[in-house]
Amino acid sequence: MKYLKTASRYAKAIYPVAKENNAEELLLNDMTFVIATLEQCRDLRLAVESPIISTSVKIRLVKEIYQEKVSELTMKFLILLIKKRRERLITDICHCLKTYIYNDKYVEEGLVITAHELDQESKKSIQTFLNSIHNKNVIIKYQIDKNLIGGLKIQLDTTVYDTTVQTQLVGLKKNLIS
Repeated sequence: MKYLKTASRYAKAIYPVAKENNAEELLLNDMTFVIATLEQCRDLRLAVESPIISTSVKIRLVKEIYQEKVSELTMKFLILLIKKRRERLITDICHCLKTYIYNDKYVEEGLVITAHELDQESKKSIQTFLNSIHNKNVIIKYQIDKNLIGGLKIQLDTTVYDTTVQTQLVGLKKNLIS
């Protein structure tokens, strides 16, 4: 996040408005959708972020693409960002906004990396374990890493639980050497 301070200020400004209208999740979903479309369509992203293209053209472009797909609050916010020449902050603002919403709702994101697909029972027990030790509702994304021999790695914010076979072998090696 290159412009964290500025993005944080914009997220702090829009969050109370969304909360007042009970539209936090809607705003977050809209902003996630906007980011996804900007990432998928390179030409659109370049047009929106270009300093050469006029503000009025950018606003017209954004309205044409997003008017029917996002809420009125999101649309007004996007237009404000364009008018203030802060188009490059959209991704950072969304990440800050997600942090504010998740902190407010006691939600945390986690990543579970495994060597193979887990069954539903294993996923449920991991979910229960993480919810209980963090006293938050943990939203888990699963990722498969074919380079792992076995075990799993869980990343939550700055905490990493690493029970992979590779890590255990490294620990065993250190114990044998010393």
